[in-house]
Amino acid sequence: MGRAAGDAVERLAHTGAVRDAGAPSVAKLLWGGWHQRLGELAVLVRGAAAGVGPGEWSPSAPYELDEAQQLFLFSRADTIYGGSDQVQRTIIAERVLGLPREPKGVV
Repeated sequence: MGRAAGDAVERLAHTGAVRDAGAPSVAKLLWGGWHQRLGELAVLVRGAAAGVGPGEWSPSAPYELDEAQQLFLFSRADTIYGGSDQVQRTIIAERVLGLPREPKGVV
């Protein structure tokens, strides 16, 4: 591992420090991915049964989701309402790792 990469890892190790601008971004990035994987595991463990709701469906009764289905489906929003993963990665790169800002207006 090069010196720059080692320095970056050292900075990440201290993201929980007081007044660290990157700590919330690291937490959001890690939480969103972990929560999605947890939902995927819950559905995987249940197998085919994960595709059906906990109760009978009829035109007069709406389809209900069980806890595993809710976790799987709604955990997708974690990376959106917490700020997209790419935005969080950019904040970490600039504020925690000290990398140069992305040029504005360049597509």
